[in-house]
Amino acid sequence: VCVCVCVCACVRMGVCLSVCVVSRALGLSTAIRLVLAEPRYIPSLSMYPTFDIGDRLIAEKVTYRFNREPLRGDVIIFTPSEGVVKKAYFNPFSDNVFIKRIVATAGDTVEVSGGKLIVNGVVRDEPYIKDGSIKSYSLDKVTVPKGYVFVMGDNRDNSYDSHIWGPLPVKNIIGRASWKYWPPSAWGEVNKADALNE
Repeated sequence: VCVCVCVCACVRMGVCLSVCVVSRALGLSTAIRLVLAEPRYIPSLSMYPTFDIGDRLIAEKVTYRFNREPLRGDVIIFTPSEGVVKKAYFNPFSDNVFIKRIVATAGDTVEVSGGKLIVNGVVRDEPYIKDGSIKSYSLDKVTVPKGYVFVMGDNRDNSYDSHIWGPLPVKNIIGRASWKYWPPSAWGEVNKADALNE
């Protein structure tokens, strides 16, 4: 308000009103993006076929703050752990984020053997992964520590994820992929077809 009053003293009323409206709109959109939800785009094939390069989605930020803990099957966006990528200056709108699916949560054991993901000793049925199996690697049994999740891309053979750099701290999660809005043919909620909630 003070800025608007100062501007009004210096310029005509029409310009003052425009500056005030634009300032408030920018403030509101920034607050929404920091607290409620933000748009994201898919830059790689690591989540193919669930998401393709150029797909766009909304990541909501309310569920994990007020409703529930992250679950197996949730598709999340997150900042990578320290040392996973080159460190950058703090930027809340950085594009240096990853998108992956949670495959195990705190206390779970996870391994990859014979091309299959095994969680808590049970082979997982994963109809959403590319080619139906993992061909390029195996993973010895890992127990996910408290405060962490284990994340993997749906394109398992082409994903830089927890099978390489280990469990992800829950505090690094930015939000949950909730709505796909591009391309228009894929418009809709990221639901059980895309995120196998349990």
